[in-house]
Amino acid sequence: MQIFAHRGFSSQYPENTMTAFRKALEAGADGIELDARLTQDGKIIIMHDASVDRTTNGKGKVRDLTFAEILGLDAGVKKGLVFEGERIPVLEQVFDELGGKLLINVELCNYDEGDNRMLANQTVELIEKYKLVDSVIVSSFRFNNLVYVKDKNPNISCGLLAKQGLLGAFARSFLNHSVSVDALHPFYTDTNFSLIRREQQCGRKVRAWTVNDPKDIRRLYDLGADAIFTDDPLNSREFYASEKLLE
Repeated sequence: MQIFAHRGFSSQYPENTMTAFRKALEAGADGIELDARLTQDGKIIIMHDASVDRTTNGKGKVRDLTFAEILGLDAGVKKGLVFEGERIPVLEQVFDELGGKLLINVELCNYDEGDNRMLANQTVELIEKYKLVDSVIVSSFRFNNLVYVKDKNPNISCGLLAKQGLLGAFARSFLNHSVSVDALHPFYTDTNFSLIRREQQCGRKVRAWTVNDPKDIRRLYDLGADAIFTDDPLNSREFYASEKLLE
């Protein structure tokens, strides 16, 4: 069962930053998960929230800020003064430095915007530019994003994210796979034996989010999940070793 560092090693380091991604690699994560958004002037930056307020010293929505304005923000200081000066990375920077060293799951987070192909198309272009078709996964709660990715390059692996509980019931249902999707990414408490077996029998992987408790990690391992997303990849890796799950 693979370990993906959720927003990088986000339990210890500022989420969605190069430091968090580098530390995830050092911790032995199989992959990292990150969130992609477009700035006002069309640059793909790494940010989970629609606004920069929670994780930086700035204010405003990402889509209303220019790339230059985004670059001037501090993405580390709210995690602690020791991280002061950490910058918001761009997707191209992540691909350039870490591409090929581990799996990279890019979540397309244009949820507060109209339905368009811009983010999906630019992401595919970068994946192709850095020759990472075999090591990048594109995921989204918005099904159309995955359709757009597959339209542009059907060889890129896509994962459909499912919200927790009833809100994610349709995404978890078989009927929602009307176009080729390579994986389902459900919330960990919604991940059970029948779901995993059904998806795997259809050739899809199941990667559960966001799993931090060792008891839940063990349960998902025993159920046969393909991967977990976790905030603490080092803790998960150490648990694997202690439980001899690496053998």
